[in-house]
Amino acid sequence: IRHIGDYATTQYDIAEFVSAVEGNNIHFDYILFDACFMSNIEAIYDMRDITSNVVASPCEVMAAGMPYTEMIPIMVSNTPLKERLDSAAEAFVEYYKKTQSGIYSSACSAVINCKELEALAQCVKQTNMHMKDIDPETIQVYDGVSSSRNPTHIFFDIEDYITQSCTDSNAVKAFTDQLSRTLSGQHHTKSFYSAYNNKANPITFYSGLTTSAPIMLNTA
Repeated sequence: IRHIGDYATTQYDIAEFVSAVEGNNIHFDYILFDACFMSNIEAIYDMRDITSNVVASPCEVMAAGMPYTEMIPIMVSNTPLKERLDSAAEAFVEYYKKTQSGIYSSACSAVINCKELEALAQCVKQTNMHMKDIDPETIQVYDGVSSSRNPTHIFFDIEDYITQSCTDSNAVKAFTDQLSRTLSGQHHTKSFYSAYNNKANPITFYSGLTTSAPIMLNTA
């Protein structure tokens, strides 16, 4: 959850990516990740100072990737930036709804306004002061990696997690209000495919942004 790339010889840490961008005095209007699991708060928060927006998926992106022939014309149009990004995020999901069937009709998207992340972090700090234990299996997840050896998931829906866990209704409302200012372009198919369990996994709750907060992996 803290690096880009599959293999130790080619992957690089999010912090290294941020350092390289900052070191070249670059600030992006947006970064679009045609990559799995990148709508993850831990990764995006680290990138908050190098880009104004992130377009990403909370789950796996299918092997065909994003449909650039449909998305690029939207993204280079003359409409306001937020409208372009939200429409492109929707086009990504609609492409997989229309062109794929069964378990392979799978796509999720979200647009994150990085200017709102610091305020979101403050809201999360408040909710963290009033947390109760819950069963992680009741939280919406976006991966199929749970197994008998590691009976847990990695990517949990941040809104589902906090709204279930926080006992302070005022803190929850402040969080959800801020989350609505942080997120847009939230589109998804009725389920998501995971190569880890080779099946369609249901989506019953969807914010489009994940956290890895509840995770307790076997270090082996």
